[in-house]
Amino acid sequence: MRNYIKVLLMVFGLSQLFSCGQNNQLSGWIENDKKLSQQDSTVMSKWLLDNALKAEDFNIIEPPKGHSGEFSVIVVDQHIESIRAKSVTSLKGLSQLPALSSLELNNFKNADLSDCPTQLKSLRVSGDQLATLDGVQNCQQLEKIKVVHSAVTSMAPLLTLPQLTSIKINFSQLTSVEIAHTAPVLNFLDLSHNQIDHFAINADLPQLETLVLDNNHLINWAHKNHTPILEALSLSNNQIEDLETVSPINSVKRISLKNNPLHNLVALSDWPNLQSIDFDGVLTDASAPINSKITQLSGPLELQIAEAEYLKESYLNNTEFMENLPKSTGGKAYGVSKNISSRFNLHSDPTVSGSISIDTLNGLMRLEVTSTDHLLQYHRKIVIQGTATVKEGSLNIYSPIEENFWDMAKLFVDTPIKQRPEDRDDLVIKGFTVDRASAGETVEFRANLVAIAGKYFLLLGPEQGKATGIHLEFE
Repeated sequence: MRNYIKVLLMVFGLSQLFSCGQNNQLSGWIENDKKLSQQDSTVMSKWLLDNALKAEDFNIIEPPKGHSGEFSVIVVDQHIESIRAKSVTSLKGLSQLPALSSLELNNFKNADLSDCPTQLKSLRVSGDQLATLDGVQNCQQLEKIKVVHSAVTSMAPLLTLPQLTSIKINFSQLTSVEIAHTAPVLNFLDLSHNQIDHFAINADLPQLETLVLDNNHLINWAHKNHTPILEALSLSNNQIEDLETVSPINSVKRISLKNNPLHNLVALSDWPNLQSIDFDGVLTDASAPINSKITQLSGPLELQIAEAEYLKESYLNNTEFMENLPKSTGGKAYGVSKNISSRFNLHSDPTVSGSISIDTLNGLMRLEVTSTDHLLQYHRKIVIQGTATVKEGSLNIYSPIEENFWDMAKLFVDTPIKQRPEDRDDLVIKGFTVDRASAGETVEFRANLVAIAGKYFLLLGPEQGKATGIHLEFE
């Protein structure tokens, strides 16, 4: 009897392991060409072996969910799109994963980024053994990089990357930074929490909007007007004693100078577009007109307003927003075919997946996606996201939105205030976001469906004239 029970337990355990691996572990997907392409399986198997990693430690994640845990892999259409891993020693071979666009590497066990995958668009890496960014030059498509808790002493290799829009190097070993190479699309630069005592911009950064140099050892800095659209500059927790040696930056609207041994802000009078100064020191000339621009963010109300304004600005910078739809309504779609699966449940949000193809689309219209006869399901919120392609013309997908940044800010402040100030209606926006797909490209979109009684519609229309050969895939 005892042996019989052992056999049962063994069979049950193996079946559970097999089932678990098949469902959500990389070990169940490798060598299964219905789950993962043969090329990706081969490349990933070798990479795991080279790095002394185990496939059973990696969870499989499918969009729209993001990474979870220390080890996970995001798979889209049988191809690995993103990897999160710990204690990796080498990136060799990952360039052979055709869809790989993102890496998150914690406690990286190499001194440099040799064999950086050429197709990579996003990289996050930490590890005190990482001493140089050499090798990142191979990643010519890289758009975003974040380096934290490293031994990196120079950011120079990054500035040769033509597609880079965002750089964050924090809690590392930067001491002297001179930007001597034009970064044509760099929008965001954060070098906070280093030991920088010298900082100079000697080459054009034509798209830089935000520069963060908090928690360093700066006494002054140089920029020489190479940042024509820089709006936000943060220099909190440095050693800046005066601003007389710094040339005005005409475009800057907000500057943070908290926790610096400054006692005079008069030099900022020559900054023509400066709107606010975040400052908490004692001024020798308290009556200077420039002091009226100091923002006192000490109270809960002011802090929540500032947070809400920041959230709103970030949202609008990353989203195409319009208050009203184009006036050309009454559009028509010809040759529509749908393959839709919808699920309505009183205990969770409705879900819709499937595909829609349209031969020709003329004008802005509401296209029915799904419907329900259940009265309790009327006007439920349904969000679809997926990809859109167009053969000819350009397609716009509109999503009705109402965003309350005041309520969002409550989640990020220590003392949230429920009631929004009466004069701050601008912290709530209502209108439409737009995703645009041009001929020959595949574009990701996300849209709220319009609910009219029990029917749910997608708002879409051509940019102008008509669009043909439209195909939408969503899940």
